Amino acid sequence: MRILLISYGNFEYDGRLRELYNVSSEIGTTFLISRAEKKINDNHMVFNCSYTSFVKKCIKSGRQLENIDIIFLDNRKSIYPGLKIKRYHKNAKIILDCRELYLMKYCHSFSSKLGCIIEKKGIRNSDIIICANEERANFML
Repeated sequence: MRILLISYGNFEYDGRLRELYNVSSEIGTTFLISRAEKKINDNHMVFNCSYTSFVKKCIKSGRQLENIDIIFLDNRKSIYPGLKIKRYHKNAKIILDCRELYLMKYCHSFSSKLGCIIEKKGIRNSDIIICANEERANFML
């Protein structure tokens, strides 16, 4: 099993991301794209840059990988690059970890509203969604 885990989080400071990586690594070979100060291994692609540059670099890196079975998306900033990478790995399943519940009616900035729209598309296109509890899951669907 070959897994691509994408996160805009910083690996050194994000405990949940580290645990997602540990679980993924137990399941199969895991390629990690994240922000960090240093790589944890050769399968870790580190990009400390603006979100726009991160997206471009994710897509380029993900496209170059071969035979990806699972694209694991950590929170909503990974959805856009993950869905773009899915075009190159048509048979890959998508797992989306939704850490927070973002509600459009409470989003006031353009970027947060855009994030809600992208998250909704990510939820529709995911094979598995991870969230805090059943009530939140029902609300999201």
